Amino acid sequence: MTTIYTDNTQFQKQPGVKPLYITGHWEVFDDTTGQGNYDLSHVSNVAIDRAATAYVGLHPTMLIDIEVFDLFLDYNNAVYNLQNALRRWKSADPQRTIGLYASVPERNYWDAVMLHVVRSETWSASEMAQRRKGYAAWQTRNDRLARDLVPFVDFVCPSIYAFTPTEDHHWTIYAEANLLEALRISQGKPVWPIHWSSYHDGSGNATLPVWIRMVEFLATFPGVDSMIAYAPDGVVLTDGWERPVLAAMS
Repeated sequence: MTTIYTDNTQFQKQPGVKPLYITGHWEVFDDTTGQGNYDLSHVSNVAIDRAATAYVGLHPTMLIDIEVFDLFLDYNNAVYNLQNALRRWKSADPQRTIGLYASVPERNYWDAVMLHVVRSETWSASEMAQRRKGYAAWQTRNDRLARDLVPFVDFVCPSIYAFTPTEDHHWTIYAEANLLEALRISQGKPVWPIHWSSYHDGSGNATLPVWIRMVEFLATFPGVDSMIAYAPDGVVLTDGWERPVLAAMS
Protein backbone atom coordinates (compact mmCIF):
# COMPACT_ATOMS: atom_id res chain seq x y z
CA MET A 1 0.00 0.00 0.00
CA THR A 2 1.44 3.36 -0.96
CA THR A 3 -1.27 5.85 -0.01
CA ILE A 4 -3.83 6.14 2.75
CA TYR A 5 -6.71 8.59 2.48
CA THR A 6 -8.82 9.43 5.51
CA ASP A 7 -11.51 11.77 6.77
CA ASN A 8 -9.95 11.82 10.25
CA THR A 9 -8.41 15.26 10.77
CA GLN A 10 -5.86 14.08 13.35
CA PHE A 11 -4.71 11.09 11.32
CA GLN A 12 -4.31 13.34 8.28
CA LYS A 13 -1.33 14.89 10.06
CA GLN A 14 0.66 11.66 9.82
CA PRO A 15 3.39 11.68 7.15
CA GLY A 16 2.17 10.22 3.89
CA VAL A 17 -1.50 10.21 4.87
CA LYS A 18 -3.70 12.29 2.57
CA PRO A 19 -6.93 14.08 3.47
CA LEU A 20 -10.25 12.95 2.06
CA TYR A 21 -13.50 14.86 2.40
CA ILE A 22 -16.76 12.91 2.52
CA THR A 23 -19.91 14.83 1.64
CA GLY A 24 -23.00 15.00 3.81
CA HIS A 25 -26.69 15.58 3.10
CA TRP A 26 -26.34 19.36 3.43
CA GLU A 27 -23.98 19.40 0.42
CA VAL A 28 -26.25 17.34 -1.83
CA PHE A 29 -29.91 17.88 -0.87
CA ASP A 30 -32.23 20.78 -0.08
CA ASP A 31 -32.94 21.45 3.57
CA THR A 32 -36.64 22.20 3.31
CA THR A 33 -37.05 23.81 6.73
CA GLY A 34 -33.56 24.92 7.70
CA GLN A 35 -33.74 22.37 10.52
CA GLY A 36 -32.04 19.42 8.80
CA ASN A 37 -35.19 18.11 7.10
CA TYR A 38 -33.75 17.21 3.74
CA ASP A 39 -35.70 16.51 0.58
CA LEU A 40 -34.15 13.19 -0.43
CA SER A 41 -36.27 12.68 -3.53
CA HIS A 42 -33.64 14.24 -5.78
CA VAL A 43 -30.26 15.91 -5.54
CA SER A 44 -30.30 19.69 -5.34
CA ASN A 45 -28.36 21.59 -7.97
CA VAL A 46 -28.39 24.62 -5.70
CA ALA A 47 -26.98 22.77 -2.69
CA ILE A 48 -24.33 20.99 -4.75
CA ASP A 49 -23.22 24.10 -6.62
CA ARG A 50 -23.04 26.14 -3.42
CA ALA A 51 -20.81 23.57 -1.69
CA ALA A 52 -18.80 22.60 -4.75
CA THR A 53 -17.94 26.22 -5.48
CA ALA A 54 -17.13 27.04 -1.85
CA TYR A 55 -14.77 24.07 -1.63
CA VAL A 56 -12.68 24.85 -4.70
CA GLY A 57 -9.05 24.46 -3.63
CA LEU A 58 -10.03 23.27 -0.15
CA HIS A 59 -10.81 19.59 -0.69
CA PRO A 60 -8.82 18.22 -3.62
CA THR A 61 -9.96 14.63 -2.94
CA MET A 62 -13.62 13.95 -2.24
CA LEU A 63 -15.91 10.98 -1.76
CA ILE A 64 -19.49 11.72 -2.76
CA ASP A 65 -21.70 9.87 -0.31
CA ILE A 66 -25.26 9.45 -1.59
CA GLU A 67 -27.02 6.37 -0.28
CA VAL A 68 -30.73 7.19 -0.56
CA PHE A 69 -31.48 6.11 -4.13
CA ASP A 70 -32.55 2.56 -4.94
CA LEU A 71 -30.37 1.08 -7.66
CA PHE A 72 -32.56 -2.04 -7.67
CA LEU A 73 -36.14 -0.79 -7.85
CA ASP A 74 -35.62 2.68 -9.33
CA TYR A 75 -32.46 2.32 -11.37
CA ASN A 76 -32.95 5.05 -13.98
CA ASN A 77 -33.88 7.70 -11.44
CA ALA A 78 -31.03 6.68 -9.15
CA VAL A 79 -28.46 6.82 -11.93
CA TYR A 80 -29.78 10.15 -13.19
CA ASN A 81 -29.39 11.73 -9.75
CA LEU A 82 -25.95 10.22 -9.12
CA GLN A 83 -24.67 11.28 -12.54
CA ASN A 84 -26.00 14.78 -12.01
CA ALA A 85 -24.33 15.11 -8.62
CA LEU A 86 -20.99 13.77 -9.83
CA ARG A 87 -21.03 15.95 -12.93
CA ARG A 88 -21.73 19.13 -10.98
CA TRP A 89 -19.10 18.42 -8.30
CA LYS A 90 -16.51 17.80 -11.00
CA SER A 91 -17.40 20.73 -13.21
CA ALA A 92 -17.02 23.17 -10.31
CA ASP A 93 -13.37 22.13 -10.00
CA PRO A 94 -12.06 19.86 -12.81
CA GLN A 95 -8.84 19.29 -10.86
CA ARG A 96 -10.78 17.76 -7.99
CA THR A 97 -10.46 13.98 -7.60
CA ILE A 98 -13.85 12.46 -6.88
CA GLY A 99 -15.27 9.03 -6.15
CA LEU A 100 -18.70 7.64 -5.33
CA TYR A 101 -19.22 5.75 -2.11
CA ALA A 102 -20.15 2.05 -2.34
CA SER A 103 -22.35 2.12 -5.46
CA VAL A 104 -19.82 0.73 -7.93
CA PRO A 105 -19.55 -2.19 -7.62
CA GLU A 106 -22.75 -3.10 -5.81
CA ARG A 107 -21.74 -4.14 -2.30
CA ASN A 108 -22.66 -7.81 -2.13
CA TYR A 109 -21.97 -10.29 0.64
CA TRP A 110 -23.96 -13.48 0.17
CA ASP A 111 -23.59 -13.94 -3.58
CA ALA A 112 -19.87 -13.32 -3.19
CA VAL A 113 -19.35 -15.56 -0.18
CA MET A 114 -21.69 -18.49 -0.62
CA LEU A 115 -20.39 -19.54 -4.01
CA HIS A 116 -16.90 -19.90 -2.59
CA VAL A 117 -17.47 -21.38 0.84
CA VAL A 118 -19.99 -24.05 -0.05
CA ARG A 119 -18.55 -27.41 -1.04
CA SER A 120 -20.03 -29.51 -3.80
CA GLU A 121 -20.47 -32.48 -1.47
CA THR A 122 -22.91 -30.51 0.70
CA TRP A 123 -24.95 -28.93 -2.07
CA SER A 124 -26.78 -30.49 -4.97
CA ALA A 125 -25.88 -29.65 -8.54
CA SER A 126 -29.01 -27.53 -8.88
CA GLU A 127 -28.19 -25.61 -5.69
CA MET A 128 -24.65 -24.91 -6.91
CA ALA A 129 -26.04 -23.81 -10.26
CA GLN A 130 -28.33 -21.39 -8.44
CA ARG A 131 -25.38 -19.92 -6.57
CA ARG A 132 -23.47 -19.47 -9.81
CA LYS A 133 -26.51 -17.82 -11.32
CA GLY A 134 -26.67 -15.36 -8.43
CA TYR A 135 -23.00 -14.50 -8.83
CA ALA A 136 -23.38 -13.99 -12.58
CA ALA A 137 -26.41 -11.74 -12.01
CA TRP A 138 -24.36 -9.64 -9.60
CA GLN A 139 -21.67 -9.22 -12.27
CA THR A 140 -24.29 -8.25 -14.84
CA ARG A 141 -25.62 -5.55 -12.52
CA ASN A 142 -22.07 -4.32 -11.98
CA ASP A 143 -21.49 -4.12 -15.72
CA ARG A 144 -24.48 -1.80 -16.00
CA LEU A 145 -23.29 0.32 -13.07
CA ALA A 146 -19.84 0.54 -14.62
CA ARG A 147 -21.29 1.71 -17.92
CA ASP A 148 -23.42 4.40 -16.28
CA LEU A 149 -21.30 5.63 -13.36
CA VAL A 150 -17.59 4.84 -13.75
CA PRO A 151 -17.12 7.49 -16.48
CA PHE A 152 -18.13 10.13 -13.92
CA VAL A 153 -15.55 9.26 -11.22
CA ASP A 154 -11.78 9.42 -10.90
CA PHE A 155 -11.51 6.37 -8.64
CA VAL A 156 -13.72 3.40 -7.84
CA CYS A 157 -14.58 2.97 -4.18
CA PRO A 158 -15.87 -0.45 -3.13
CA SER A 159 -17.12 -0.66 0.44
CA ILE A 160 -15.69 -3.67 2.25
CA TYR A 161 -16.74 -3.02 5.82
CA ALA A 162 -16.90 -6.01 8.13
CA PHE A 163 -20.58 -6.59 8.81
CA THR A 164 -20.60 -8.62 12.01
CA PRO A 165 -18.02 -10.43 14.16
CA THR A 166 -19.81 -13.73 13.57
CA GLU A 167 -18.71 -13.55 9.92
CA ASP A 168 -15.05 -12.57 10.46
CA HIS A 169 -13.90 -15.92 9.09
CA HIS A 170 -15.56 -15.13 5.74
CA TRP A 171 -14.44 -11.51 5.48
CA THR A 172 -11.43 -12.17 3.23
CA ILE A 173 -13.62 -14.10 0.75
CA TYR A 174 -16.15 -11.27 0.70
CA ALA A 175 -13.46 -8.61 0.39
CA GLU A 176 -11.61 -10.43 -2.37
CA ALA A 177 -14.74 -10.91 -4.46
CA ASN A 178 -15.74 -7.25 -4.16
CA LEU A 179 -12.21 -6.01 -4.88
CA LEU A 180 -11.94 -8.22 -7.94
CA GLU A 181 -15.27 -6.89 -9.17
CA ALA A 182 -14.10 -3.32 -8.62
CA LEU A 183 -10.92 -3.97 -10.57
CA ARG A 184 -12.84 -5.74 -13.33
CA ILE A 185 -15.21 -2.84 -13.97
CA SER A 186 -12.89 0.07 -13.12
CA GLN A 187 -12.05 0.86 -16.75
CA GLY A 188 -8.44 1.32 -15.69
CA LYS A 189 -9.24 3.83 -12.96
CA PRO A 190 -7.72 3.39 -9.48
CA VAL A 191 -9.56 1.24 -6.96
CA TRP A 192 -9.55 2.64 -3.43
CA PRO A 193 -11.50 0.39 -1.03
CA ILE A 194 -13.05 2.03 2.01
CA HIS A 195 -12.86 0.26 5.34
CA TRP A 196 -13.01 1.03 9.04
CA SER A 197 -12.37 -0.75 12.29
CA SER A 198 -15.98 -0.95 13.48
CA TYR A 199 -18.60 -3.50 12.46
CA HIS A 200 -21.25 -2.21 10.12
CA ASP A 201 -24.06 -3.84 12.11
CA GLY A 202 -23.35 -1.58 15.09
CA SER A 203 -22.04 -4.37 17.28
CA GLY A 204 -18.85 -2.48 18.13
CA ASN A 205 -15.22 -2.47 17.13
CA ALA A 206 -13.13 -5.25 15.68
CA THR A 207 -10.35 -6.41 17.97
CA LEU A 208 -6.94 -5.08 17.06
CA PRO A 209 -5.66 -8.48 15.76
CA VAL A 210 -8.70 -8.78 13.47
CA TRP A 211 -8.28 -5.20 12.24
CA ILE A 212 -4.57 -5.80 11.59
CA ARG A 213 -5.39 -8.91 9.56
CA MET A 214 -7.88 -6.98 7.45
CA VAL A 215 -5.53 -4.07 6.77
CA GLU A 216 -2.67 -6.41 5.87
CA PHE A 217 -4.97 -8.18 3.40
CA LEU A 218 -5.77 -4.88 1.70
CA ALA A 219 -2.16 -3.75 1.73
CA THR A 220 -1.03 -6.74 -0.29
CA PHE A 221 -3.99 -7.14 -2.64
CA PRO A 222 -2.82 -7.05 -6.28
CA GLY A 223 -3.95 -3.97 -8.15
CA VAL A 224 -4.87 -1.98 -5.04
CA ASP A 225 -2.27 0.59 -3.98
CA SER A 226 -4.45 2.93 -1.90
CA MET A 227 -7.24 2.65 0.63
CA ILE A 228 -9.61 4.94 2.47
CA ALA A 229 -9.44 4.55 6.24
CA TYR A 230 -12.85 5.75 7.33
CA ALA A 231 -12.43 7.20 10.80
CA PRO A 232 -14.86 10.04 11.43
CA ASP A 233 -13.85 12.53 14.09
CA GLY A 234 -15.52 11.86 17.42
CA VAL A 235 -16.37 8.21 16.76
CA VAL A 236 -14.74 5.71 19.12
CA LEU A 237 -12.62 3.28 17.09
CA THR A 238 -10.52 0.26 17.95
CA ASP A 239 -7.61 1.26 20.17
CA GLY A 240 -4.52 1.57 18.00
CA TRP A 241 -6.54 1.43 14.78
CA GLU A 242 -4.12 3.76 13.00
CA ARG A 243 -0.97 1.69 13.65
CA PRO A 244 -1.64 -1.13 11.16
CA VAL A 245 -2.83 1.43 8.61
CA LEU A 246 0.46 3.30 8.86
CA ALA A 247 2.39 0.01 8.79
CA ALA A 248 0.61 -0.92 5.55
CA MET A 249 2.31 2.03 3.85
CA SER A 250 5.78 0.68 4.43
